[in-house]
Amino acid sequence: MCSRLPSRVWTPLTTLLITLALSVGGAARAQIANNCSNYADGNKGAFCLNGSDTWFDVMTQAIKNKVAEDQAAGCPGGAGCTAPNILQPAGDPSPGHSALFYNGTGSGNAANSMKAGAGGGGGAIAGGGLGTQSIGPMSRNFRPAESCAAAGNPNCSTQVLGQFPSWQPQIPNVGGLDAAVIITRNQAARFTNFNLPLLPTDSTKANPNTTGLTCNFGTPGGGTNCYDELLQVILSGIDGTGSTAACSDPKRVQALADFSAAFPGVIRHLYRRDDNSGTTNTFQDKVNVQRFCNGAAVGVLGSNKTHPNLNNQDLDPIRRPCDNSIAGVRQAVSCTDLTTGLTCDTNAANCTQGLVTAISELDPGISDFSVTIAHRAGSDATGLTVGYAGRTGIDNPALGGTTAGPFINTNPPTDALVRQDVYLLSRRLFIQRGPALPSLDSSVTPGTTVRSNAAGGANCAAPPCTERVTNLNTTSNTLLCPDQDPTGNKCTGGGTKQRNFEDALFAWMTDTGGSGSQQGAPGRCNVDPIMKQFGFLTCTDDCTTPPSGSSNLCSKTPFPTIPSTPAACTPTSSAGGPTWNYGQVACTGTNVCCSNNLACNAQPAGTPAGFCAAATGRPVNSSCSAAGGQAECVTGSTCTDLGGGLLACQ
Repeated sequence: MCSRLPSRVWTPLTTLLITLALSVGGAARAQIANNCSNYADGNKGAFCLNGSDTWFDVMTQAIKNKVAEDQAAGCPGGAGCTAPNILQPAGDPSPGHSALFYNGTGSGNAANSMKAGAGGGGGAIAGGGLGTQSIGPMSRNFRPAESCAAAGNPNCSTQVLGQFPSWQPQIPNVGGLDAAVIITRNQAARFTNFNLPLLPTDSTKANPNTTGLTCNFGTPGGGTNCYDELLQVILSGIDGTGSTAACSDPKRVQALADFSAAFPGVIRHLYRRDDNSGTTNTFQDKVNVQRFCNGAAVGVLGSNKTHPNLNNQDLDPIRRPCDNSIAGVRQAVSCTDLTTGLTCDTNAANCTQGLVTAISELDPGISDFSVTIAHRAGSDATGLTVGYAGRTGIDNPALGGTTAGPFINTNPPTDALVRQDVYLLSRRLFIQRGPALPSLDSSVTPGTTVRSNAAGGANCAAPPCTERVTNLNTTSNTLLCPDQDPTGNKCTGGGTKQRNFEDALFAWMTDTGGSGSQQGAPGRCNVDPIMKQFGFLTCTDDCTTPPSGSSNLCSKTPFPTIPSTPAACTPTSSAGGPTWNYGQVACTGTNVCCSNNLACNAQPAGTPAGFCAAATGRPVNSSCSAAGGQAECVTGSTCTDLGGGLLACQ
């Protein structure tokens, strides 16, 4: 596959660039600090970048276009090579080829890989230090404390809105705009508009559901009495906690019935992105979702590296038939045999799947997660599959017009309403950048955490304090990073060599004066054609005119952080999906229980110490999972099909 560099005033060598373009392909995998394992050119020498899957096609194309431009200019070393380049020099494993490869895996992994304490693979965080990369494409802003490891790091005292001042994005960091959408099959019988109350103090966010409303259960449109924030209730229960109690509540059963009334029948599944995704964070931030009804969705950070869908929990108490895997069509997702609590992947009656299901794996032949979810909705002939994803899930030409998206408060996700931040789920696409690598502070003992580039020396406790780096060279006071020590990564920072390549790409994408381009093109003029190519919205119609003013979301300030979400509740699994059939499970201390959102040490009377209460014995009209079954329903009621497979205690 060849790169296609869109033609523009600065690119008279388009044909040559196409000829020289480097193909950088492959599926997204876990990040490796050096010698990226899925680099297209024989696994040779690339540094990997974790980041938003929303950015995947854009970043992959940007790297290819930058490589082509650098090669055409004769980099490295040629007379026409006047800007920094991203080509491996002589002596590297693959001279003249890209030094960078984009992995995707989610906005959360971009933040993890940039922040102090980042571990190899973009996952476990331990110790101090800079991350394994210095730039991070994200479809959301940082969360509080994402740019520092809170435990024992004095730099955390210098936060601004939870971040180091030098990490706060500026207008050039906004590469473009997108919008999160609910996706349905494009058909006459579908839901067309969510009426969501807005926060009195912030019209860009929905007001939390009012939990005290009385419920006229079973009455069509009963939601006027049951709830006032339909989207939050469906995704995360009546109070947004995602507990079994909140997600099995009669008001959620009513909400699903009301939502489904616009469709040909009861909705089978609502697919979502996993917990690493910035798209998921958009719903958490804008729609007051704390935990989702299906539970934790760790995706690629779980133990199953072959099929990360199966790392996601399936705890939603509203049970639906399993969308089992179909070779060449769709990958398996977490389904559960609730008689055993074990995973399954069949059409058997006891193998069911929760209404809300997380996706962490691309379906065959699809390179975009939004399109994967959209394809599942658009190809369902019954019209009973929905999902949420980025805006490309409703306007990508590859979908052939098979999908559509409900409005929110009568506002569609049009270009104008997204740019103006009127559409509720509008969002910015950030290309984040961390601070410069610190140099070695030679005053400290080898093998310990060191830092510099700040007042106060190695143990700065008062501002200005900047980032730390861990020196793991225990034999001498020399900072050994990947480019200086090819036999092992003895510095958790990526090293000056990697940083220089990342800075070169960052400048090509963001520099307003054109110093990052061999042809003097401003960064937006390099990136805007790629954004348009993959269905995203550019900040302005003219790439030479930077966005300005509060009426454009790209330049609207401040850039608020995304609130941190609660820790996963008990039981939690990242090894093959759920193993819970709503019975009592062991817990400790103040850990929160999935059954009722109460701390382990504050469970209802009658629950043994050290256990979460069972999520059985549910009140009348609550959801249940097996028609005719008694255990999930309060004594005297039976799990009954209300129609279309929607089961409730009656």
